[in-house]
Amino acid sequence: PTSTPHHFSMMVDANDTETTKGQKKRKRKSNPLSQARGKQNKHENVWFRRSNAGYSLFVQYYMNQPIGTISSAEGIKTGDEKGTKQEGSKMGPKPSGGGIMQQKSGGGNSRAARRRHKKKKGKIQKTNPEAVDETPLVPTTDSLTTEFSSPPSLLESAYSKFEMLDDGPCHRNNVEFQSFLKAFSQPLPLSFRMRQCESVSERRQADIEVAEEVLKEFSDLVEAVPFGNTTLYRSKSRPGDVLCKENLNRVSPDLKEFLIDNSQNGVLARQEIGSMLPVIALHDVGAIRVGGKVLDVCASPGSKTLQALEIVGQKGRVVANDVSENRLLTLRQALGRSGVSSNLLKRIHFTCQDGSRLAPPVTKSKTSGEKSKLQFNAVLCDVPCSGDGTCRKDKHILPMWKPNCGNDLHDLQLRILIRALQVVEVGGVVCYSTCTLNPIEDEAVVAAALSKIQTSKDSKEGSKKKRSSPIVELIDWPSMPGDLVRRQGISSWKVAEFRADDQDDSSQGDIDDTEDIPKITWHDSYASATSQQPTCTMSPTMWPPSDESSNDLHLDKCVRMFPHDRDTGGFFLALIKKNRDFTLK
Repeated sequence: PTSTPHHFSMMVDANDTETTKGQKKRKRKSNPLSQARGKQNKHENVWFRRSNAGYSLFVQYYMNQPIGTISSAEGIKTGDEKGTKQEGSKMGPKPSGGGIMQQKSGGGNSRAARRRHKKKKGKIQKTNPEAVDETPLVPTTDSLTTEFSSPPSLLESAYSKFEMLDDGPCHRNNVEFQSFLKAFSQPLPLSFRMRQCESVSERRQADIEVAEEVLKEFSDLVEAVPFGNTTLYRSKSRPGDVLCKENLNRVSPDLKEFLIDNSQNGVLARQEIGSMLPVIALHDVGAIRVGGKVLDVCASPGSKTLQALEIVGQKGRVVANDVSENRLLTLRQALGRSGVSSNLLKRIHFTCQDGSRLAPPVTKSKTSGEKSKLQFNAVLCDVPCSGDGTCRKDKHILPMWKPNCGNDLHDLQLRILIRALQVVEVGGVVCYSTCTLNPIEDEAVVAAALSKIQTSKDSKEGSKKKRSSPIVELIDWPSMPGDLVRRQGISSWKVAEFRADDQDDSSQGDIDDTEDIPKITWHDSYASATSQQPTCTMSPTMWPPSDESSNDLHLDKCVRMFPHDRDTGGFFLALIKKNRDFTLK
């Protein structure tokens, strides 16, 4: 943007000052997330989306990951044991209207595929009149296991094709794996929070107290939960329905009007539970505090930026960065509609840079007049990711899901995290987070960053002396807010890709038969992957570290949030403390 309101400061990278059409096109092409997901109108992607192949690949991928990726070691079901849900698991009620991934008639297959399926079904019944097709094209409630109380989703239908194969570690824990799929097949419950007290005046605090009293009138729909340094409101479990964004106007127009009005006047913020966690975690460990300086590397859409600003207050500073000028403009407009005072918004400094090469703003001392780079107490590093943890609200994620997307983003995520650790001050903390449970984008990135920095040199004098503490290290988050369940990070995972050229011709039309399901290709090592001419980016850092290295890294201190534990989205975060400055080789 060429013009900036007086209460915003803006720094634009020198390479981004031109606004020609050609440059805009180049920027659009350079979007890493779009590149990783591929063009939607390509022939192979059109087939991929219509055939619902993404659901099958998603189930295959997570079913074959080690225990701990999306399910715990407790309650493992083996043989004929029934198994029980993990204690504390809270599954939401069945959605109204079938949820965002409800099975459609035909399952997305072509007419030819449906005719082949019908013909095959007729042959089976002719051979054995009593035979029952175990994978109907349009599943019914009766075709599900007793754990499913609602009509089957595309995820559950895909799982039924793999269940018979007894394949993967998660199959042995299939009660919890089914709960995982069930949670992702339902709409995301409504959630919002009250603004923190540090950022509001006495008058605004009175408005918040009035709003809390009004919300008691909606006690049958939402419940208040103490959540870090604020109050979270979330949907109550309701028989036969889930209160979410899509049905809010139908269920309670008055509540919707209340939320809109109080979002615009700065009393509350509509925000997902997972999105709230990074700022709360950094606040809990003392990194984000009143008067502090915070960097949000990938700031759009801005919910974390504003959440951090509410804590640091008018004596603090928040730098909001994004690689896209359009997203940065949208962010500024959203902050302007937030109802937060203009005096507080003055404490935001906007930059438009590549997060992996970010240059901190330069500040000038009021006393000496000397210029220096701004040092940050905390850095929010919520990187671009494949986003499968948000599939409950974004219906476009799973139809196009491939492991290739996470693989293509891995190197960028690693570079952004390392840059964040470079610009945070000594003693400061970086919160690396994603809205995916894919270990290639989670623990693999964290392990690679820690390992690379540990082999670097201290930039301060005395670097040759033996150090008792590492240059950077994972630290514990003392406790999850509210009643959320903290799942520890994993130290072992598997690497895969989807190779469209290796699929049988039969799999290009009909995925109703187990042998025709699109298959994932697994790679035991980097050498094995590169020898097969991979169709996506492959990096040595994508594979798990050795057992010895893994013990030193303490990846178990990472935090995973499973959607089936407390009826949320999927989320990952890691708190990394910087003990000394370093220079990469």
